[in-house]
Amino acid sequence: MRRLYAASDVRAYARCRRQWWYERRSTELAALEPAVIAERMAALRRRHGAGAEEAPAYRLLADLASRGENLERGARVHRAHAARALRPSGCLPVAGLLAGVLLLLFRYGVIPKGRS
Repeated sequence: MRRLYAASDVRAYARCRRQWWYERRSTELAALEPAVIAERMAALRRRHGAGAEEAPAYRLLADLASRGENLERGARVHRAHAARALRPSGCLPVAGLLAGVLLLLFRYGVIPKGRS
């Protein structure tokens, strides 16, 4: 597979090779599934033993795994809160919500106003 590099990649590489590598690598690894990240971390631990946690590649993977876990935890909390907050309690909140939506649709011209 042939890689394409943009002008921003060349500029970043010229500025700091290590930072360029880290950003490029973290962008590629961020697209991986959490199970694949965990598998790669386990492979580094098998290969390097107790010193694997100090390796930059391992720390990068650990950081990405931590971010993924935090994102998933935040999404679960948000979904639970949204389910509680949006639970209708009778007809009045639903009618008020519909009236608000209609007002917004009239205001932004989605529903044309009647002619006088």
